[in-house]
Amino acid sequence: MSLLESSLRSLGGVAHVRTLGEIGIPHSPVERAAAIGRVVRVRPGVYATLDANPELVRAARVGGRLAGASAARAMRLWVPPGRGLIVEVSRGATHLRDPDDPDRALDRSRGDVRILWTGAPRPLRQSIGVASIADMMRQLVFTEPDEYVVAVLDSLLRRTETSRFDLEAAAVGLSTAGRSLLSLVDDRADSGSESVVRVLLAQAGCAATPQVRIPFTDLDRIDLLVGDRLVIECDSEEHHGGREQRLRDLRRDAALACLGFIVLRFDWQQIFFEPASVVSAVLRYVELGLHRF
Repeated sequence: MSLLESSLRSLGGVAHVRTLGEIGIPHSPVERAAAIGRVVRVRPGVYATLDANPELVRAARVGGRLAGASAARAMRLWVPPGRGLIVEVSRGATHLRDPDDPDRALDRSRGDVRILWTGAPRPLRQSIGVASIADMMRQLVFTEPDEYVVAVLDSLLRRTETSRFDLEAAAVGLSTAGRSLLSLVDDRADSGSESVVRVLLAQAGCAATPQVRIPFTDLDRIDLLVGDRLVIECDSEEHHGGREQRLRDLRRDAALACLGFIVLRFDWQQIFFEPASVVSAVLRYVELGLHRF
């Protein structure tokens, strides 16, 4: 591996030629490496390794860095369904390019690319790449419903070494409303769909405890427990697709019923596209007192 390639990797896979110059790599060898296909010329002055994260490259080609849900995806966090490319660029930026064609100007009407403009000055090396956790949180609060923000932050605590203290520190710059969402974040949550249902119920005045173990049984943890009897299972798109998994779920629900629990199971499509019906169903069971033994 050449010094240029290793340097690009140390910078996240994509870097501006001036950033490379600051660490001792002149422009001319960078251009030569691009000419022979050792690195990729993303747009004028910006280069990437051949195996750089494609979304990182697309954002840099537009003229900025991954932001919001796109930054979360680059961090391997849970991301709401149907999110396209979200790019943060400086407010005075010009010559924004198509993420897939550097020779074409960005079509602002593209439904799969969202631009977030920022007036905050940034060092050149931070103008491309991935937004910091603090900036990602601010962007999420601006672009996503509360339940999705919490679901992303749940996964941040669950999937990374970020602590709740780190999260509180990163949230200092958020609005009062944004900081208030931290009280809903729970690192016990096991999936985005589960987090979303928990937050929607909390907003409706109904507390649900995530990932509860049923003592003296060999059952896996249940997704959510309301009261001491009402079990809510939240099926994600990735985990609950096959016939065998469906059969295991039904057997598990039957075993819970034998123990006196009531089980409500919701599909991910219901959770994300019919959330009001999910909340209404749970609240009706609570109104009838069926969440208590």
